[in-house]
Amino acid sequence: MQRLIEVGYGGPCPPVGDRPRSYVFTIHAMKVALLPFDASSSGWKIGPAIDDNPLAKASFTTFYGR
Repeated sequence: MQRLIEVGYGGPCPPVGDRPRSYVFTIHAMKVALLPFDASSSGWKIGPAIDDNPLAKASFTTFYGR
């Protein structure tokens, strides 16, 4: 069986009837315009590159299911 992989964020999707969930979003301003990665790159490679090029970051938390 072939599995299709989608890249990107599909929105909040807790299981039906489950408790409300919190979602934390963080945006990073970086010293470089682009990082040398594509959509197939994994987070363990991208995370350190983001940490090595910081200017600023901001986070907010939102809740879904209340």
